[in-house]
Amino acid sequence: MVAFGAIWIFRSIVVVVVKVTKVTIVIIVVIVVLVVVVLVVVEVVVVAVKVVVIMVVVVIMVVVLVIIITMIIVVVVVVAVVVVLLPESVRWLVCHGRKAETEKSLRAMAATNGTTLDEDAVNSLQEDASVKASRDYNFVDCVGTWKIARLSLNVWFCWFVNAFVYYGLSLNAENLSGNPYLNFCITCAAEIPAYVLCIIILKKVGRREPLVLSMLAGGLTCVLSGFTLSRGLERITIVLSVIGKFHITSSYSIIYLMSAEVFPTVIRTTGMGVAFMCARTGGILAPLILDLQWYSAPLPLYIFGGLTLFAAVLAPLLPETSGKPLAQLPEDVDYGFSLQDVLAFFTKWKNKTFGAAESSNTNKILGKPKNQEKGENNYLIEK
Repeated sequence: MVAFGAIWIFRSIVVVVVKVTKVTIVIIVVIVVLVVVVLVVVEVVVVAVKVVVIMVVVVIMVVVLVIIITMIIVVVVVVAVVVVLLPESVRWLVCHGRKAETEKSLRAMAATNGTTLDEDAVNSLQEDASVKASRDYNFVDCVGTWKIARLSLNVWFCWFVNAFVYYGLSLNAENLSGNPYLNFCITCAAEIPAYVLCIIILKKVGRREPLVLSMLAGGLTCVLSGFTLSRGLERITIVLSVIGKFHITSSYSIIYLMSAEVFPTVIRTTGMGVAFMCARTGGILAPLILDLQWYSAPLPLYIFGGLTLFAAVLAPLLPETSGKPLAQLPEDVDYGFSLQDVLAFFTKWKNKTFGAAESSNTNKILGKPKNQEKGENNYLIEK
């Protein structure tokens, strides 16, 4: 009886083990099948994604290629139309002695305007020394004399400083506290009102005064932002940096317009080309100066502000070009103020302010009449 019970127990254990083994095998098979299915699905999805990405890239490349080809065709057509339909400059024709083409171009202009061409108009242009250049001009003529060299160097230095500070403040946005992307967007957004303001005020106020004030304000805000940065006032530093970017954008756009009006026609392209080169030099040096922040955090801002203030001190020596005809030759250029003019201005102001009082006191002591005193004061003012 005991043996029969032991056999029954052993048989039950074996049956349970067999059943558990079968269930385990089934579970393992199901898991393996699921894993295989998942791997297959993932592989299919990966392949499908790759195919979609490749198709998108191909479509983008095709679209870009079509756009480029279209732009090339448009440019070629526009250039062809301009070459065929746009008449040559009358001044260029006169300078190169093409009298027949000059007369033809002038007659076409007169017909378009509904007027008749004076027969002596071409001859008067041929004899006009301000229109006909006697020789070819080059870079040497931009610095050939002290007056034109002073003017050119001043303009080129303003270009260098404006580009230097403009790109420096733009790249420095990521070094400010807070979200670097938000800081960069705010800094760039400050340019929009600067351009709008320049459009409004340049015609009413002129060029020189807005240029000087913009660079003065930009330089001061750069120096102040460096000071606040050294004191740990991070939010004020961000505000001042944005204000500085606003002002330097204004001065950059003003010097761009003013330079084209300062240089005479015969050396305008040369002068502007050198100005662009100076601007690119400033753009190259800006990130290198920003690396100085590892030695002193506010040092780049002090450099930006100092150079801008120095350029603002030199900018009043430039001539005012608003409302004046463009110069044709270097002899026609308004060279602005020289250092002698500045000293003479302060001397005249001093004599006008203090000379009358001193002369009045002297005349009272010497007993001179008032009419003689008035005449001497006028002489001092004129002197």
